[in-house]
Amino acid sequence: MKKTFTLLILLLLVSSCKTSNNNNNRQSKTIGKVVKKGIIECFENGLLDKDGKPVFCEASGVIYHNGMLIIASDKDIPGKNRSSVFEFKKPKQFPSVIDTKSISYIDKAPFRNVEKIEAFTKSLDSDLILVSTAFDRIKSGSNDFDGFNSLLYWNRNKDWVKYVLKSDNKGIKSSKGLRPYFKKTLKSTSYPNGPSYYKIEGMTTAPNNTIIFGAREIGNSYKTPEFKLLLISTNYAYMEKKFLLDENFSHAYEYNIDDAKLPKKNIGISSIEYNHTNEAFYIITSFEYENNSNIELGAYIWKLPYKSFLSNKPPSLVTGKDGTPLLLDNKAEGFTFIDDNTIFIICDDDRESKTISTGNTNIKRLPHQAPFYIVEIN
Repeated sequence: MKKTFTLLILLLLVSSCKTSNNNNNRQSKTIGKVVKKGIIECFENGLLDKDGKPVFCEASGVIYHNGMLIIASDKDIPGKNRSSVFEFKKPKQFPSVIDTKSISYIDKAPFRNVEKIEAFTKSLDSDLILVSTAFDRIKSGSNDFDGFNSLLYWNRNKDWVKYVLKSDNKGIKSSKGLRPYFKKTLKSTSYPNGPSYYKIEGMTTAPNNTIIFGAREIGNSYKTPEFKLLLISTNYAYMEKKFLLDENFSHAYEYNIDDAKLPKKNIGISSIEYNHTNEAFYIITSFEYENNSNIELGAYIWKLPYKSFLSNKPPSLVTGKDGTPLLLDNKAEGFTFIDDNTIFIICDDDRESKTISTGNTNIKRLPHQAPFYIVEIN
């Protein structure tokens, strides 16, 4: 009898564990659904640069703020009273084409002077928008590439913009003083002195006044990068209209995307945002590579609960209803939450002219256009 009772208890415990595990598995699944695809006309068709070449809209960062969607292209947008940053009011219903009539450009000197904006986010304790460039190049003895190394803080309501850790090199302002902190944090056995090359993509704020930067690529050269999902963190404070960063940067999190055994390659982080309601980070990773003379472009979405981030546990892929990873057909570069469960994604297909299926029509992307997605996540 005693043996039978003991066996019964063991069976009940095993059953309970299985049920608990099944429940956890069900809870951990995050389902995504593309509810809209379309095109943003960033500027007029046929716009040429100073050399007479077509200008491409290469949308790279986006933030939703006070009813407005603010977007950056990582290439200059020439023209009077323009910068590479523009905005439009979020419509009640998104059309398939957001035309130039809806768009206003942010004509602020820092936005005209910085190069290659890659990320936006907002501070948790104030009304500041933070803007980061790629930090992917510098030229010793010259200020030519200083503009690629900038972190801005922007009070959109009062309409002023300032540099974090501002430096001025013969009239070129930047935040290049942050470079040693990034490089030191990225030290490893492969790069004992830190990598010669790295690229920052994605930035978000998180609990406890933490700011997080995504490192998409590291290597000895931009020609031979390793693609990463790696997060660098430090703390920040905002006092007397100054945005300050703690000098103690840390290698906060890293996940080897190869462990997910996805069919695509060269996948790296392109955007990250913290969702306070769900207490989780959402991450977009993207890829672009040549395959038999064709260019493969696309992106995946991930969820990383805050507790998993702290314990360095793997993120989970956002899937479709069929359980397979949700694969976007365009190279998603940035996203922002427009409500607790809906994200607006902008894409940078570089100079590829992919056809965008909006549901009703097919639109072949032109140089002045950038694809967008709206995805519901539950």
